[in-house]
Amino acid sequence: MKKLLLLLLIVPVLGFGQTEKGKWILSGDTNISFMSLNGEVSYNDGFDNEESSTTSFTIEPSASYFVADDISIGFGISYSSTKNDYDDGFDGSSETESQTLLIGPQASYYFKGTSTRPYLGLGFGLSSINNGDDSNKFNGVYFGFEGGVSIFINNNVSFDLGLNYANTNLKNKSDSDIELSTNGIGFLTGFSIYFN
Repeated sequence: MKKLLLLLLIVPVLGFGQTEKGKWILSGDTNISFMSLNGEVSYNDGFDNEESSTTSFTIEPSASYFVADDISIGFGISYSSTKNDYDDGFDGSSETESQTLLIGPQASYYFKGTSTRPYLGLGFGLSSINNGDDSNKFNGVYFGFEGGVSIFINNNVSFDLGLNYANTNLKNKSDSDIELSTNGIGFLTGFSIYFN
């Protein structure tokens, strides 16, 4: 009886055929971060305290199709919301909010494995950053690279851990002479569902 129970637990984890040609994958990565900074600035007449805090939330749903064994092509969306609170010790506090949206095609390659499958992915497409009125809106393109590991809980579900890098080149909505380029690295966690 113990051998049968052990077999029932091990077989689903081995992950047979999750990344075969003809299968679909639905994924959802998230990233939540909180940062608080406290500092002290000296002036001729003394010291003032500065405080700031940043809260950021990202969600990245995607759908892909395996066009060949271990190679998927699909479409992804990334939405980020960031809120900054700042107190400079003089004029009181201020608050800013921004939203970033990335939309475009993506491709991934899964390395051979059983219950743990390393992967690499590429993505590119349209990007938009909104900080309020038109003078703070930027549109353009992005390129991204991702690497990580999918840990299969059973034959149809994996827990995903990874790092991603994104580069954007954007122009201001109200003045195209103003350009914004960003680079960033992030840590992602999420789940994926595999089905025919």
